[in-house]
Amino acid sequence: MTAFDFGALQEALLDTTSAIDSPIDRDGIFDRMGKILLVEREIDRLQSAPDTMALIRHILRRETLRSGSPAFLRVPRRRGWPAPSLWSSFGVIVHDATTDTLLIEATPWSPAWLEKSDNPVFEGIFEQRNVRPNWKKPIDPCFKEASGFDTYVSAGQREAVRSALLLPQGETLIVALPTGSGKSLVAQAPVLAHGHEGALTICIVPTTALVLDQARQMR
Repeated sequence: MTAFDFGALQEALLDTTSAIDSPIDRDGIFDRMGKILLVEREIDRLQSAPDTMALIRHILRRETLRSGSPAFLRVPRRRGWPAPSLWSSFGVIVHDATTDTLLIEATPWSPAWLEKSDNPVFEGIFEQRNVRPNWKKPIDPCFKEASGFDTYVSAGQREAVRSALLLPQGETLIVALPTGSGKSLVAQAPVLAHGHEGALTICIVPTTALVLDQARQMR
């Protein structure tokens, strides 16, 4: 079976009978895109155009940055798929339009209100560049087995996890850490340490993709 990758995505976008198999190395982006296309086939329409456009833009930017040359996809104009004018509002250029398809390319986002040195925005995310500092200290022995980790990834994470585990009943802990500093483990720590007994932890997460990723990590 062929893994679902950039080439397979192009085929699946235009041929609704093509296979959509597991993504290479459990790639979360292609996994999510594959699920969108499978749902489309079940209900005979694209369920959410905005969600799909944002994800396709992400895929195109990532492929461009990884390959070093502009990446293009030909997307359908069938039921539920956005018109050419809608793609532009998501930072996507339509290079060619036929009755049934559009040839698109995703452009970097460079807002005018940011300094030139800070533009374009989010390219490191699309490239999946590791920007986490090389800070690894042994995790506390009492928490190592419960968490499954050997090290903390930042000093802030270590102090926040310790605070969460030792927080007196009725007290509140507020943690403000940069992206990539390991905040997720802070919320998971009490549950991992105490199992299913005791208090309930509720996590409010801003995006569906992050919810799915955190659920996968917890499993």
